[in-house]
Amino acid sequence: MFALILFLAIGFAMMLASRELAEYSTSALTGLILFSIGVILLFAIQRFRFSSLIGNRLAARPAFKAVKKILGGIEDVDDRLVKFYTGEPVRFTIA
Repeated sequence: MFALILFLAIGFAMMLASRELAEYSTSALTGLILFSIGVILLFAIQRFRFSSLIGNRLAARPAFKAVKKILGGIEDVDDRLVKFYTGEPVRFTIA
């Protein structure tokens, strides 16, 4: 995803050099910024286990009893992602 952001940024720079596409630069830049923010938020949610944190808070409320059943799976996925991000920095960078 980070490589895609870099690819899109290069494409945006090339677009700015083109007279025919210059009128679309504002919308393209807006899209690039929003996409970049989305990717960063997705990474942060995975890296800092926000899914597990939110799930635990919801599971503490009686109205969300069903969350307790799936919380183990959510925590397992979070653990695997964090282990990959922190324990395999070379593989993460290559990926």
